[in-house]
Amino acid sequence: MINATTKRTIYKILEVCFILISVLVVIIFYNEQIFQKAANEKISAYLFNLNAEEDIIELRNGEKATVSFTATREEISGISFKYKISKASDAQTSGIIRVALKKNNVVCQEWNTDINEALTKNSMELICESPVESKIGDDIEFEISVESAELSTQLILQGTKKEVYFNSQITKAGKVIEGTLAFGVLGKSPYISKMFWGISLILFALVLAVYLLIRIKRCRLERLFLLVGGILLVVYLAVFPPMSAPDEPGHIASAYAVADKLLMKESLDENGNTMIRKTDLIINSNHWRPDQSTYNLIHDNLFEHDPDLSPASYERGPINVPFWSYLPQAIGVALGMLLGLGGVATLYLGKLFAGIFYLLGCYWSIKKLPAGKMVLFIVALLPRSLELATSYSYDTIVNMLSFGLIGYCFYCAYNRKAVTWINIIILMVMNFFLAPVKIVYCVLAGLILLIPQSKFAKKGTKWMGTGLLLTTGILSIGIARMSSLSNMAQGQTYGGLGQEFESHTLPMLLQNIGYTIRMFVNTIRVNGDDYLIGMLGCRLTWKDLIYLPWMFAIAFFILLLLASAKTERDVLLFDWKEKVWMGCICAAVIGATLLALLLDFTPLGRDHIDGVQGRYFIPILPLIIFMFRSRVVVLKRNIDNYLVMLFTCIQVVAVLQVFSRIVGR
Repeated sequence: MINATTKRTIYKILEVCFILISVLVVIIFYNEQIFQKAANEKISAYLFNLNAEEDIIELRNGEKATVSFTATREEISGISFKYKISKASDAQTSGIIRVALKKNNVVCQEWNTDINEALTKNSMELICESPVESKIGDDIEFEISVESAELSTQLILQGTKKEVYFNSQITKAGKVIEGTLAFGVLGKSPYISKMFWGISLILFALVLAVYLLIRIKRCRLERLFLLVGGILLVVYLAVFPPMSAPDEPGHIASAYAVADKLLMKESLDENGNTMIRKTDLIINSNHWRPDQSTYNLIHDNLFEHDPDLSPASYERGPINVPFWSYLPQAIGVALGMLLGLGGVATLYLGKLFAGIFYLLGCYWSIKKLPAGKMVLFIVALLPRSLELATSYSYDTIVNMLSFGLIGYCFYCAYNRKAVTWINIIILMVMNFFLAPVKIVYCVLAGLILLIPQSKFAKKGTKWMGTGLLLTTGILSIGIARMSSLSNMAQGQTYGGLGQEFESHTLPMLLQNIGYTIRMFVNTIRVNGDDYLIGMLGCRLTWKDLIYLPWMFAIAFFILLLLASAKTERDVLLFDWKEKVWMGCICAAVIGATLLALLLDFTPLGRDHIDGVQGRYFIPILPLIIFMFRSRVVVLKRNIDNYLVMLFTCIQVVAVLQVFSRIVGR
């Protein structure tokens, strides 16, 4: 007979084997998908701003230009470059464009393209008959020449006249030409498969570690949050390249400007653009996007070391928000500059510091929350939450402080200790830093009214503290954001895109309440499902280029509902009045968000509000979920450990899904 202890041991072994085998099956499934997408694709191994459209050099009959660079791949399967052809309107064209690829001064491949064929295009992609083997560090060059063309016909090569971020040079007749050609080198990536298996190994280890801590050590939830969040943070840093997050180029400009101030350097040039180092010009081009070529670009430049602090201009200026909105990222950037790291490494150091700051802030919020900790655990680690946390977006600060206000207000309201002025001051500090970053979330300060009068030592302390809390938020908004509020009220709007248009004004909306309500209703009716998916973390990257299917949103929502369920030992009880108040706060945040974007982002003539995204409602998602918390449905035992395990497994699938879609773009 097998005793009870042995049976439990066997059960645990079978349980962990089932979980790990399931994770391994998922990994193998996505490996097949990713291998099929990556194995046969031509991808840009290294390139310089293929979107650049400055005229760099003109070539007529018999003239030749040479582009040289250093190989960073073991194989070259082709090249591409950008151009335009200029000719007299009535002129006949004839001739060829000749391109020769050389390795260490030896011709490896030649292409001849009829100039009439090239007239209808603005870029040329030339594939080698067989891949050219190369070693990292080999001198590679390709020559472009025009032969037998009419004298009036010109081949104009395009690129940028900005500084070069890698060892590339263009010459004509032995003379170095200012600028860099918009070109790419095609070849299979040897890193995608290695990257996939590295990420998979980390995720596999995460699942195993979570299981062991849950089943053996019985780790506290906030400590589990640090483990799960810390490992997922590293994975999300790897999966989501820089510039992926919404509006990230502008946020990067702001963070680098703050970093300059920390180092007591000049932060802006004469045009109001942020000053960066020459090595940081790698972030100044438009080719950053979530795809294979960006992964390769990162790999090639991640370990560069450049102590040169010579200044250069970034293509954008800082956003008009308080400096602390980007302080974590700026500290990372400043440290990268002091250590002499290259542009990519410095960029990632800023992302890393943002993630660490976010993680520690959310850990504190979960620790303070007296019950329902799992709700905040899940919301803080949703895919969209983590994507923003590991970016340059000020949403890192916004989400962290919003969760902090929610967690600490509930702590003051439902723990057994009396509320002191220290507690009120902590709330005031959080509201002071939150309110001017995104004004709509200052409404969260109203959660202080959930604290019962009996928790305060003196009768008037609650109302005095509430008044001070609101005054602190209003004062910080007035100091930091008065100019932007004035522009919105007057309809002086740039829509966040730098394009001025005639927008709505506040007096206009107040005079036409019916129109305003109709705009609100139409917006929710047309895009409400997208907002819901976005709030649950499944709309990712800038302009939602990468997204997770509906089933992930449903899974996360079910997990959140289960996490909100009351247990017999819970102290977090909400009556209908408290739920109504939380609903009013959520409605106020949603309404203020819609109003702000109606004033700031929506031109006259639209039938719905532009610019609304589900991510704007992530800060209030814990409150929405807590409103589902019922006194009737009571769990006999705490299921948080099971939810952590299930959430971790779903995140594994979500991360692999995202990586697969990025590789497939």
